[in-house]
Amino acid sequence: MAGVKGRSGTHNNHANAGRKKGVPNVVTQRIAAHFAKDGDVTPLEIMIRTMRHLWNQAGRTKNSDKKLEKMLQACTQAEKAAPYMHARLVAQQVHVTHDDSKRTLEDINAELAHLDLIASSGADAGEGATHLPQQPDGVVH
Repeated sequence: MAGVKGRSGTHNNHANAGRKKGVPNVVTQRIAAHFAKDGDVTPLEIMIRTMRHLWNQAGRTKNSDKKLEKMLQACTQAEKAAPYMHARLVAQQVHVTHDDSKRTLEDINAELAHLDLIASSGADAGEGATHLPQQPDGVVH
């Protein structure tokens, strides 16, 4: 049985093991629970309320310098709150290799014709995917 040797012995590799991405850890959950009880507000709620208050003040201000000042203050609060509200986008590098050396010209032309048919019909690319030409090994290339 393949596994990883850890501190407490051999463990199986489980693809979905551990805490899921974006799920707060136990300490974060305890802090949030502490703030949620007795009508307390969380630090995030304070940042959001402050941001909205400053933005509303900017909307009511006639003086352009004061308006800009309030808008910049609201933006500062928004910047502080954003990491807690929105997932961080992470660039990922993908390496794709494709070997057409075993495919015949007829197979490639048939696949292109099939893709043209899908594109011209407006059908979802997943529809009819089983009709792609197959190699003798039964694999759709």
